[in-house]
Amino acid sequence: MNLKLWQAETIVEVQRSFATDQAVKALILVGSNASESADLWSDVDFICIVDDSAIDQFYPVTEWLGALGDVFAIEQFTAHPRFVTRVCLTDFRRIDFVFIAESALTAFQQWFYSRSQTQILFSRSVIVDKLLMSYPDLAEIKPAFDYRQFEKMSNEFWFKAVIAVTKVMRNDLLIGLHLALDLSRDCLVLGMIFRDRDAGTTIHRFGGFYNEIVDDVGLQSSANSKADGILEIILQSANVYDHLASRWSTTYRSHYEPFREWVESVKEHRL
Repeated sequence: MNLKLWQAETIVEVQRSFATDQAVKALILVGSNASESADLWSDVDFICIVDDSAIDQFYPVTEWLGALGDVFAIEQFTAHPRFVTRVCLTDFRRIDFVFIAESALTAFQQWFYSRSQTQILFSRSVIVDKLLMSYPDLAEIKPAFDYRQFEKMSNEFWFKAVIAVTKVMRNDLLIGLHLALDLSRDCLVLGMIFRDRDAGTTIHRFGGFYNEIVDDVGLQSSANSKADGILEIILQSANVYDHLASRWSTTYRSHYEPFREWVESVKEHRL
């Protein structure tokens, strides 16, 4: 596989395959390949508008992928009205397919992508043509994370932190570490939300911003025992989360110090 040309070759291959199937009403290339900003790590993203009765020909069945190559790994999910199949082939080409029933487009008030990230490969749908001819040149998708979601996330974080410590104290290191790593993950999620807010988009082709959180959540522990190492992860994650949460909301009440004091006071009771 020519790594510099595989996306272009794959686009032609998919277009040729779908164009002969009358159940496919339109094939639309979106994302970095449509805007000609793809690099070696870019996947190829397609939106496939299909006849209402043809969804089950493409999702969740995957036999149609055989025309493109052998599957190495696959992920599928639905987010109505989208039916999504993400595939990695054995030559490590990655292709995302989003299938939408043609009639579902009539309820759409706007298209999902900006003009620069949309390229119609073919269309035999009046509904598609009308939608894409009339839609405005949208800005990139703005992140949405409201106070109610933040409050729920924070409550769950601190409750989980208490349970994680309890498990370690009872020598259940298996669940204790599982919960501790989940706390670290919550910090990373909040960091991603910050990045989205600062950048004004959920689309980040390159990283860097907020990578320092990885160093702060305590995954490289210097503790002398496994139990102490897990507690260190819990405490460092708690400290990072408290810091980020305080930046997110001025009404957030800091939890770290009372939590840390409690952890230090109960260490001697570990089984």
